[in-house]
Amino acid sequence: MNPNPTEARSLGSLIAQIAAELGDAGTGALAELRRLTPDDPGGPAFWRVVVTRLDPELPAGGDPRDAALRRWAVILRALAALDGLHNPGRRLGAALAEAGVSELRLNKLLRTSGEPLFDQVRAVTHQLATAAAPVDLTGLARLVLSDGQPHEQAVRQTIANDYYAVIFHTERNPKEND
Repeated sequence: MNPNPTEARSLGSLIAQIAAELGDAGTGALAELRRLTPDDPGGPAFWRVVVTRLDPELPAGGDPRDAALRRWAVILRALAALDGLHNPGRRLGAALAEAGVSELRLNKLLRTSGEPLFDQVRAVTHQLATAAAPVDLTGLARLVLSDGQPHEQAVRQTIANDYYAVIFHTERNPKEND
């Protein structure tokens, strides 16, 4: 279930554009983005994306803008870590299951909010990168951006549903996966 189909299409388009641009970025820019932290988003590669892609989507200033920039630092770090793995057809929950992310790790990801969520995103991003698992990074962005918002539970439930659909299918049909 998509909480807001219009939002999902525009966020999906934005993530696809950023992922494509990162695919053409140099190794220095990608390395810089991989080192981003929410507290210090910092360098030119981050601000290039902010100015060229994100500014129209961000609050004008103050604490709301700072909070949005912190969230986008987490998202851009994940996009850089998963460079070349963005696949709009591979939902986040399914990709997590196929990459071998444990149920414990999934539950931590889906039950965590605020600053600790950023660490959980980094951990699952690392697992996805290690497994070279293609994933629709829109789901990850939606998770981060929905944290603390009225629709956050719907976003988290969608990820869990997709994860467990793969897990249960694998358990029922073990020979298909050999």
